Amino acid sequence: MKIYSATIFCIMFVLLMTASILQASSSVKLLPMYLSYMTSAQEQSHFCNGDKMDGLSYQKTISKLHTTRILLKNFSHQEQLNATAKIIIKLMRGPNLAAGYKGKYITLKGTTAFIKPTDGWAGVGIYLCSYKPLLEVNLLRYSFVKKVVWQ
Repeated sequence: MKIYSATIFCIMFVLLMTASILQASSSVKLLPMYLSYMTSAQEQSHFCNGDKMDGLSYQKTISKLHTTRILLKNFSHQEQLNATAKIIIKLMRGPNLAAGYKGKYITLKGTTAFIKPTDGWAGVGIYLCSYKPLLEVNLLRYSFVKKVVWQ
């Protein structure tokens, strides 16, 4: 019985030490946050399809509110903007944008959000026709963003 208790004690000690070492070595702690974003109830292809490229009319239909739980490194404005962009990119299923997203797609300077340019691909114009208004509407919902500039 004593050997059994000592073995369990040793195993518990090793597990506790391993957990505390892993926790200490993990310098990035993720914080839960609820992020809301807007979409359109209408199909984007109705406004942006090659023949018709009416991103402004599509933008006027963006009014459906969604909320999702995400994990962020911190609650900084920069983190919130990049998390929003990541959600929109996933929604739009952009071939190059989603694959190349590294979290530094948007830079906030003062109250202006600067969007980095993207690589081109076949159909990029159609994609950006609906993506730009969708991202702009969502970024301008933040009180700390007054302007969006596409570089």
